[in-house]
Amino acid sequence: MKTIVWVVTVGFVVVLGFAGTSAAVNCEQVRRYAKTGRSVDDIAESMIVDKSEVKKCLEGGEKDAAPTPAAAPDKK
Repeated sequence: MKTIVWVVTVGFVVVLGFAGTSAAVNCEQVRRYAKTGRSVDDIAESMIVDKSEVKKCLEGGEKDAAPTPAAAPDKK
């Protein structure tokens, strides 16, 4: 039983570690949060990303990133 709990715990740690490093930061969302007056620390905590990534977005380091597509209008 202890072995199973240990394996599951290690699995969670590994998955969360990869998820945190492979996820791209949505700079458009970072900029929206910044316009509301949030600090870099608040934005990083809310989006669960590194502060350096937030700073990069705010400094315009992600200019070549593709913008998030707008929602398609309802067709009636």
